[in-house]
Amino acid sequence: AEPVAGDRAGFLSGKTVVEVVAGSTHAVALCADGTLVAWGNIGNGQLGNGKPASSSLVPRLVYRAGILAGQSVFSIAAGGVDNVGLCADGTLVGWGPRTYEGFNFEDRIPVEVERVSALANKTVVQVAVGSNHVVARCSDGSLAAWGANYDGQLGNNSTDWSDLPVAVNQNGVLWRKTVTGVSAGQLYSMALASDGTVATWGSNRESRLGDGTSSFSSPVPVAVTRSGVLFGKTVVEARAGAAHGLVLCSDGTLATWGYGAHGQLGNDRTEDSASPVLVDRSRLFAAERFVSIGTGASAGHSLALVASAPAPIVVTGEALVVADTTASLQGTVNANGSPASVHFEYGLTEVYGQSVPGLPASVTGTGDTAVNASLSGLLSGTTYHYRVVATSEGAISYGEDRTFT
Repeated sequence: AEPVAGDRAGFLSGKTVVEVVAGSTHAVALCADGTLVAWGNIGNGQLGNGKPASSSLVPRLVYRAGILAGQSVFSIAAGGVDNVGLCADGTLVGWGPRTYEGFNFEDRIPVEVERVSALANKTVVQVAVGSNHVVARCSDGSLAAWGANYDGQLGNNSTDWSDLPVAVNQNGVLWRKTVTGVSAGQLYSMALASDGTVATWGSNRESRLGDGTSSFSSPVPVAVTRSGVLFGKTVVEARAGAAHGLVLCSDGTLATWGYGAHGQLGNDRTEDSASPVLVDRSRLFAAERFVSIGTGASAGHSLALVASAPAPIVVTGEALVVADTTASLQGTVNANGSPASVHFEYGLTEVYGQSVPGLPASVTGTGDTAVNASLSGLLSGTTYHYRVVATSEGAISYGEDRTFT
Protein backbone atom coordinates (compact mmCIF):
# COMPACT_ATOMS: atom_id res chain seq x y z
CA ALA A 1 0.00 0.00 0.00
CA GLU A 2 1.12 3.55 -0.70
CA PRO A 3 -0.15 6.95 0.49
CA VAL A 4 -2.69 8.60 -1.78
CA ALA A 5 -3.63 12.27 -1.97
CA GLY A 6 -6.97 13.27 -0.50
CA ASP A 7 -9.62 14.83 -2.74
CA ARG A 8 -9.22 18.63 -2.61
CA ALA A 9 -11.56 19.50 -5.47
CA GLY A 10 -14.70 20.00 -3.38
CA PHE A 11 -14.98 21.62 0.03
CA LEU A 12 -11.18 21.69 0.41
CA SER A 13 -10.63 23.63 -2.81
CA GLY A 14 -8.51 26.68 -2.06
CA LYS A 15 -8.33 25.81 1.65
CA THR A 16 -5.24 25.48 3.82
CA VAL A 17 -5.53 22.48 6.14
CA VAL A 18 -3.86 23.10 9.52
CA GLU A 19 -4.88 20.00 11.49
CA VAL A 20 -6.14 16.50 10.74
CA VAL A 21 -7.44 13.95 13.28
CA ALA A 22 -8.74 10.42 12.80
CA GLY A 23 -11.23 8.20 14.58
CA SER A 24 -11.63 4.49 14.02
CA THR A 25 -13.27 4.81 10.58
CA HIS A 26 -13.40 8.54 9.82
CA ALA A 27 -11.22 11.65 9.64
CA VAL A 28 -11.77 15.36 10.32
CA ALA A 29 -9.72 18.28 8.96
CA LEU A 30 -9.55 21.85 10.28
CA CYS A 31 -8.76 24.61 7.78
CA ALA A 32 -7.03 27.91 8.46
CA ASP A 33 -10.31 29.80 8.01
CA GLY A 34 -12.03 27.63 10.65
CA THR A 35 -13.84 25.41 8.14
CA LEU A 36 -14.30 21.79 9.24
CA VAL A 37 -14.57 18.90 6.78
CA ALA A 38 -14.90 15.17 7.43
CA TRP A 39 -14.94 11.93 5.47
CA GLY A 40 -15.27 8.19 6.01
CA ASN A 41 -17.91 6.27 7.97
CA ILE A 42 -20.98 8.40 8.59
CA GLY A 43 -23.31 5.82 10.15
CA ASN A 44 -23.04 7.28 13.65
CA GLY A 45 -22.98 10.93 12.71
CA GLN A 46 -19.18 11.19 12.82
CA LEU A 47 -19.07 13.57 9.85
CA GLY A 48 -21.25 16.14 11.58
CA ASN A 49 -23.17 17.12 8.45
CA GLY A 50 -26.59 15.94 9.56
CA LYS A 51 -26.79 13.27 6.85
CA PRO A 52 -27.93 9.68 7.54
CA ALA A 53 -25.86 8.07 4.76
CA SER A 54 -23.47 5.22 5.55
CA SER A 55 -20.21 6.78 4.37
CA SER A 56 -18.52 9.48 2.30
CA LEU A 57 -15.51 8.86 0.08
CA VAL A 58 -14.70 12.57 -0.21
CA PRO A 59 -14.52 15.39 2.36
CA ARG A 60 -17.91 16.81 3.41
CA LEU A 61 -18.53 20.12 5.13
CA VAL A 62 -19.31 19.84 8.85
CA TYR A 63 -22.54 21.71 9.64
CA ARG A 64 -21.59 25.36 10.36
CA ALA A 65 -24.97 26.77 11.35
CA GLY A 66 -26.27 26.50 14.89
CA ILE A 67 -23.62 26.49 17.60
CA LEU A 68 -20.74 26.95 15.12
CA ALA A 69 -22.23 30.03 13.45
CA GLY A 70 -19.69 32.84 13.75
CA GLN A 71 -17.31 30.67 15.80
CA SER A 72 -13.59 30.26 15.14
CA VAL A 73 -12.54 26.64 15.73
CA PHE A 74 -8.82 26.38 16.49
CA SER A 75 -8.40 22.78 17.63
CA ILE A 76 -10.11 19.44 17.03
CA ALA A 77 -9.93 15.94 18.51
CA ALA A 78 -11.38 12.59 17.44
CA GLY A 79 -11.76 9.26 19.18
CA GLY A 80 -13.46 6.03 18.17
CA VAL A 81 -16.58 7.58 16.63
CA ASP A 82 -16.78 10.91 18.46
CA ASN A 83 -15.36 14.37 17.75
CA VAL A 84 -14.81 17.53 19.78
CA GLY A 85 -13.93 21.01 18.56
CA LEU A 86 -12.50 23.79 20.70
CA CYS A 87 -13.41 27.35 19.74
CA ALA A 88 -11.42 30.53 20.34
CA ASP A 89 -13.90 31.78 22.92
CA GLY A 90 -13.66 28.53 24.90
CA THR A 91 -16.85 27.00 23.51
CA LEU A 92 -16.71 23.22 23.20
CA VAL A 93 -18.69 21.48 20.47
CA GLY A 94 -19.10 17.79 19.82
CA TRP A 95 -20.68 15.41 17.35
CA GLY A 96 -20.99 11.64 17.00
CA PRO A 97 -23.15 8.90 18.52
CA ARG A 98 -22.69 9.39 22.27
CA THR A 99 -25.54 10.59 24.45
CA TYR A 100 -23.90 12.33 27.38
CA GLU A 101 -25.55 15.33 28.99
CA GLY A 102 -24.64 18.35 26.85
CA PHE A 103 -22.95 15.94 24.49
CA ASN A 104 -26.06 14.62 22.78
CA PHE A 105 -25.22 13.84 19.19
CA GLU A 106 -28.47 12.26 18.07
CA ASP A 107 -29.01 15.11 15.57
CA ARG A 108 -25.73 14.28 13.81
CA ILE A 109 -24.59 17.91 13.87
CA PRO A 110 -22.26 19.76 16.27
CA VAL A 111 -23.83 20.69 19.60
CA GLU A 112 -22.39 22.57 22.55
CA VAL A 113 -20.74 20.68 25.38
CA GLU A 114 -22.07 22.31 28.52
CA ARG A 115 -19.35 23.81 30.70
CA VAL A 116 -20.90 22.85 34.00
CA SER A 117 -19.77 20.93 37.07
CA ALA A 118 -15.98 20.48 36.85
CA LEU A 119 -15.83 22.82 33.82
CA ALA A 120 -17.85 25.65 35.38
CA ASN A 121 -15.98 28.96 34.97
CA LYS A 122 -13.03 27.12 33.41
CA THR A 123 -11.17 27.85 30.19
CA VAL A 124 -10.51 24.65 28.27
CA VAL A 125 -7.22 24.69 26.34
CA GLN A 126 -7.02 21.07 25.14
CA VAL A 127 -9.33 18.09 24.69
CA ALA A 128 -8.65 14.42 24.02
CA VAL A 129 -11.26 11.90 22.89
CA GLY A 130 -10.98 8.23 23.82
CA SER A 131 -13.00 5.31 22.58
CA ASN A 132 -16.00 6.44 24.62
CA HIS A 133 -14.92 9.27 26.92
CA VAL A 134 -13.42 12.76 26.78
CA VAL A 135 -10.65 14.40 28.83
CA ALA A 136 -10.23 18.19 28.98
CA ARG A 137 -7.28 20.26 30.23
CA CYS A 138 -8.04 23.71 31.59
CA SER A 139 -5.89 26.82 31.71
CA ASP A 140 -5.58 26.58 35.51
CA GLY A 141 -4.04 23.10 35.19
CA SER A 142 -7.11 21.19 36.31
CA LEU A 143 -8.45 18.21 34.39
CA ALA A 144 -12.04 17.17 33.74
CA ALA A 145 -13.52 14.12 32.06
CA TRP A 146 -16.92 12.75 31.09
CA GLY A 147 -18.51 9.79 29.37
CA ALA A 148 -18.15 6.05 29.92
CA ASN A 149 -16.23 4.93 32.99
CA TYR A 150 -16.12 1.12 32.91
CA ASP A 151 -12.56 0.97 34.21
CA GLY A 152 -12.10 4.35 35.87
CA GLN A 153 -10.98 6.17 32.73
CA LEU A 154 -12.56 9.39 34.06
CA GLY A 155 -9.99 9.37 36.88
CA ASN A 156 -12.39 10.52 39.62
CA ASN A 157 -11.94 7.44 41.87
CA SER A 158 -15.17 5.94 40.60
CA THR A 159 -16.41 3.61 37.89
CA ASP A 160 -19.76 5.33 37.46
CA TRP A 161 -20.46 6.86 34.07
CA SER A 162 -20.89 10.61 34.09
CA ASP A 163 -23.04 12.66 31.73
CA LEU A 164 -21.43 15.81 33.11
CA PRO A 165 -17.73 16.73 33.43
CA VAL A 166 -16.14 15.45 36.64
CA ALA A 167 -12.79 16.50 38.11
CA VAL A 168 -9.89 14.11 37.56
CA ASN A 169 -8.24 13.27 40.88
CA GLN A 170 -4.96 15.21 41.02
CA ASN A 171 -4.12 14.57 44.67
CA GLY A 172 -1.70 11.68 44.07
CA VAL A 173 1.01 11.49 41.40
CA LEU A 174 -0.25 14.74 39.85
CA TRP A 175 -0.26 16.69 43.12
CA ARG A 176 1.17 20.17 42.54
CA LYS A 177 2.17 19.17 39.00
CA THR A 178 1.57 21.40 36.00
CA VAL A 179 -0.16 19.27 33.36
CA THR A 180 0.91 20.26 29.84
CA GLY A 181 -0.89 17.64 27.79
CA VAL A 182 -3.61 14.99 27.86
CA SER A 183 -4.40 12.01 25.68
CA ALA A 184 -7.07 9.31 25.72
CA GLY A 185 -7.13 5.73 24.50
CA GLN A 186 -9.42 2.76 24.71
CA LEU A 187 -10.79 2.76 28.28
CA TYR A 188 -7.84 4.71 29.71
CA SER A 189 -6.40 8.23 29.86
CA MET A 190 -2.96 9.84 30.04
CA ALA A 191 -1.48 13.14 31.22
CA LEU A 192 1.98 14.67 30.86
CA ALA A 193 3.33 17.10 33.45
CA SER A 194 5.91 19.83 32.88
CA ASP A 195 8.54 17.93 34.87
CA GLY A 196 8.25 14.92 32.54
CA THR A 197 5.98 12.86 34.80
CA VAL A 198 3.54 10.70 32.82
CA ALA A 199 0.36 9.61 34.59
CA THR A 200 -2.25 7.11 33.39
CA TRP A 201 -5.59 5.91 34.70
CA GLY A 202 -8.38 3.54 33.70
CA SER A 203 -8.08 0.06 32.23
CA ASN A 204 -4.86 -1.88 32.72
CA ARG A 205 -5.68 -4.65 30.29
CA GLU A 206 -2.53 -5.58 28.37
CA SER A 207 -0.61 -3.42 30.89
CA ARG A 208 -1.63 -0.21 29.12
CA LEU A 209 -1.06 1.91 32.27
CA GLY A 210 2.72 1.32 32.12
CA ASP A 211 3.14 1.31 35.89
CA GLY A 212 4.93 -2.05 35.99
CA THR A 213 1.78 -4.04 36.73
CA SER A 214 -0.45 -6.16 34.52
CA SER A 215 -3.60 -6.45 36.57
CA PHE A 216 -6.27 -4.21 38.07
CA SER A 217 -7.53 -1.00 36.61
CA SER A 218 -6.95 2.29 38.38
CA PRO A 219 -9.72 4.89 38.83
CA VAL A 220 -7.11 7.51 39.81
CA PRO A 221 -3.86 8.53 38.06
CA VAL A 222 -0.79 6.34 38.60
CA ALA A 223 2.77 7.09 37.50
CA VAL A 224 4.29 5.42 34.45
CA THR A 225 7.47 3.64 35.56
CA ARG A 226 10.59 5.81 35.22
CA SER A 227 13.14 3.53 36.87
CA GLY A 228 14.02 1.64 33.69
CA VAL A 229 14.56 3.02 30.19
CA LEU A 230 13.07 6.38 31.19
CA PHE A 231 15.49 6.91 34.09
CA GLY A 232 17.19 10.27 33.76
CA LYS A 233 15.15 11.19 30.66
CA THR A 234 12.71 14.07 30.22
CA VAL A 235 9.47 13.16 28.46
CA VAL A 236 8.26 15.98 26.20
CA GLU A 237 5.34 14.27 24.41
CA ALA A 238 2.96 11.52 25.53
CA ARG A 239 0.29 9.79 23.45
CA ALA A 240 -2.25 7.07 24.19
CA GLY A 241 -2.91 4.43 21.55
CA ALA A 242 -5.80 2.01 21.69
CA ALA A 243 -4.01 -0.16 24.25
CA HIS A 244 -0.42 1.09 24.32
CA GLY A 245 1.39 4.22 25.43
CA LEU A 246 4.02 6.15 23.47
CA VAL A 247 6.35 8.90 24.74
CA LEU A 248 9.04 11.07 23.18
CA CYS A 249 12.05 12.14 25.25
CA SER A 250 14.07 15.33 24.90
CA ASP A 251 17.11 13.35 23.71
CA GLY A 252 15.17 12.11 20.68
CA THR A 253 14.47 8.59 21.95
CA LEU A 254 11.06 6.90 22.11
CA ALA A 255 9.61 4.56 24.72
CA THR A 256 6.44 2.48 24.62
CA TRP A 257 4.48 0.09 26.83
CA GLY A 258 1.28 -1.95 26.89
CA TYR A 259 -0.18 -4.13 24.14
CA GLY A 260 2.48 -5.27 21.67
CA ALA A 261 1.00 -8.19 19.74
CA HIS A 262 1.16 -6.33 16.42
CA GLY A 263 4.57 -4.74 16.91
CA GLN A 264 3.17 -1.38 18.01
CA LEU A 265 5.82 -1.11 20.74
CA GLY A 266 8.53 -0.85 18.08
CA ASN A 267 11.06 -2.96 20.00
CA ASP A 268 11.24 -5.78 17.44
CA ARG A 269 9.00 -7.97 19.60
CA THR A 270 5.32 -8.85 19.73
CA GLU A 271 4.88 -9.15 23.49
CA ASP A 272 3.07 -6.88 25.94
CA SER A 273 5.19 -4.82 28.31
CA ALA A 274 4.06 -3.57 31.72
CA SER A 275 6.90 -1.02 31.83
CA PRO A 276 8.33 1.28 29.15
CA VAL A 277 10.70 -0.23 26.57
CA LEU A 278 12.86 1.64 24.08
CA VAL A 279 11.79 1.82 20.44
CA ASP A 280 14.44 0.26 18.19
CA ARG A 281 16.61 2.94 16.52
CA SER A 282 18.77 0.56 14.49
CA ARG A 283 17.22 1.61 11.17
CA LEU A 284 18.01 5.28 11.76
CA PHE A 285 21.25 6.99 10.86
CA ALA A 286 23.35 7.86 13.90
CA ALA A 287 22.61 11.57 13.53
CA GLU A 288 18.84 11.12 13.05
CA ARG A 289 16.41 11.57 15.94
CA PHE A 290 12.72 11.30 16.61
CA VAL A 291 11.09 14.72 16.89
CA SER A 292 7.35 14.05 17.06
CA ILE A 293 5.00 11.13 17.68
CA GLY A 294 1.46 10.06 16.89
CA THR A 295 -1.07 7.35 17.68
CA GLY A 296 -4.75 7.42 18.59
CA ALA A 297 -7.64 6.00 20.60
CA SER A 298 -8.38 3.42 17.91
CA ALA A 299 -4.80 2.89 16.75
CA GLY A 300 -2.95 -0.40 17.07
CA HIS A 301 0.20 1.19 15.65
CA SER A 302 2.60 4.05 16.32
CA LEU A 303 4.03 6.82 14.15
CA ALA A 304 7.08 9.04 14.56
CA LEU A 305 8.56 11.91 12.60
CA VAL A 306 12.33 11.66 12.15
CA ALA A 307 14.61 14.64 11.68
CA SER A 308 17.76 14.14 9.68
CA ALA A 309 20.97 15.94 10.48
CA PRO A 310 21.37 19.18 8.51
CA ALA A 311 23.34 18.86 5.30
CA PRO A 312 26.92 20.12 5.16
CA ILE A 313 27.53 23.65 3.88
CA VAL A 314 30.13 23.74 1.12
CA VAL A 315 31.82 26.51 -0.87
CA THR A 316 34.05 25.90 -3.88
CA GLY A 317 37.12 28.14 -3.72
CA GLU A 318 39.45 29.48 -6.36
CA ALA A 319 42.00 27.11 -7.89
CA LEU A 320 45.54 28.07 -6.87
CA VAL A 321 49.03 27.29 -8.17
CA VAL A 322 47.71 26.43 -11.62
CA ALA A 323 50.61 25.23 -13.78
CA ASP A 324 50.81 23.60 -17.18
CA THR A 325 49.54 20.18 -16.07
CA THR A 326 48.84 20.66 -12.33
CA ALA A 327 46.47 22.61 -10.10
CA SER A 328 45.53 22.98 -6.42
CA LEU A 329 41.77 23.08 -5.77
CA GLN A 330 40.41 24.92 -2.72
CA GLY A 331 37.16 25.06 -0.79
CA THR A 332 35.52 25.20 2.63
CA VAL A 333 33.19 22.72 4.33
CA ASN A 334 30.98 23.20 7.40
CA ALA A 335 30.00 19.70 8.54
CA ASN A 336 26.96 21.12 10.39
CA GLY A 337 27.42 18.84 13.38
CA SER A 338 27.77 15.47 11.64
CA PRO A 339 30.94 13.85 10.25
CA ALA A 340 31.25 14.56 6.52
CA SER A 341 33.54 13.04 3.91
CA VAL A 342 35.02 15.43 1.34
CA HIS A 343 36.10 15.06 -2.28
CA PHE A 344 36.46 17.23 -5.36
CA GLU A 345 34.88 16.45 -8.71
CA TYR A 346 36.56 17.70 -11.91
CA GLY A 347 36.45 17.23 -15.65
CA LEU A 348 36.19 18.93 -19.01
CA THR A 349 32.43 19.67 -18.58
CA GLU A 350 29.95 20.14 -15.73
CA VAL A 351 29.39 16.40 -15.85
CA TYR A 352 32.89 16.17 -14.32
CA GLY A 353 33.61 12.43 -14.49
CA GLN A 354 36.64 12.31 -12.21
CA SER A 355 37.15 12.83 -8.49
CA VAL A 356 39.91 13.14 -5.95
CA PRO A 357 39.73 12.95 -2.12
CA GLY A 358 39.87 16.21 -0.26
CA LEU A 359 42.51 17.10 2.28
CA PRO A 360 41.34 16.54 4.95
CA ALA A 361 39.12 13.74 3.63
CA SER A 362 36.72 14.07 6.56
CA VAL A 363 35.57 17.06 8.62
CA THR A 364 33.47 17.47 11.77
CA GLY A 365 32.07 20.25 13.92
CA THR A 366 30.00 23.30 13.10
CA GLY A 367 32.63 25.70 11.77
CA ASP A 368 34.20 26.25 8.35
CA THR A 369 37.11 23.95 7.53
CA ALA A 370 39.49 24.72 4.65
CA VAL A 371 39.87 21.78 2.27
CA ASN A 372 42.02 21.29 -0.81
CA ALA A 373 43.11 18.74 -3.39
CA SER A 374 46.07 18.53 -5.77
CA LEU A 375 45.63 17.54 -9.41
CA SER A 376 48.30 16.36 -11.84
CA GLY A 377 48.44 14.90 -15.34
CA LEU A 378 46.11 17.61 -16.71
CA LEU A 379 45.91 18.52 -20.39
CA SER A 380 47.96 21.59 -21.13
CA GLY A 381 46.01 24.74 -22.05
CA THR A 382 42.65 23.08 -21.34
CA THR A 383 39.76 24.50 -19.29
CA TYR A 384 38.58 22.27 -16.45
CA HIS A 385 35.39 22.40 -14.36
CA TYR A 386 35.49 21.48 -10.65
CA ARG A 387 33.53 21.65 -7.41
CA VAL A 388 33.78 20.47 -3.80
CA VAL A 389 31.38 17.78 -2.52
CA ALA A 390 30.64 16.83 1.12
CA THR A 391 28.64 13.77 2.19
CA SER A 392 27.20 13.11 5.65
CA GLU A 393 24.69 10.53 6.86
CA GLY A 394 21.66 10.86 4.61
CA ALA A 395 22.74 14.15 3.01
CA ILE A 396 25.07 15.31 0.25
CA SER A 397 26.02 18.90 -0.62
CA TYR A 398 27.61 20.25 -3.79
CA GLY A 399 29.62 23.45 -4.12
CA GLU A 400 29.16 25.75 -7.06
CA ASP A 401 30.87 24.93 -10.36
CA ARG A 402 34.12 26.80 -11.05
CA THR A 403 36.75 26.60 -13.78
CA PHE A 404 40.48 27.00 -14.32
CA THR A 405 42.71 26.82 -17.39
